[in-house]
Amino acid sequence: MKVPKYIKEAVEKTAKANFIAYKNSEIVRNWLEKYNLEESYLNEVFIDCCEYGTNNPQDFIEELENYNKSGYALFKGRNINF
Repeated sequence: MKVPKYIKEAVEKTAKANFIAYKNSEIVRNWLEKYNLEESYLNEVFIDCCEYGTNNPQDFIEELENYNKSGYALFKGRNINF
């Protein structure tokens, strides 16, 4: 089968973007682990906002900035205890 050039380019771009996304995700996950947050709800928020969800990294960043050691954060205007 003859594969059109634009399909070849799309496949290559997809692979490159996935590699970059994986590497950046690894950086975030390592940082969460460093601060013992990998088992917290923040990991789920990261997945929802950045990996497989809404593609809204600003919500995750805001959640990180509002997180404190007692497990409270302000997510979408709600004070949530974890």
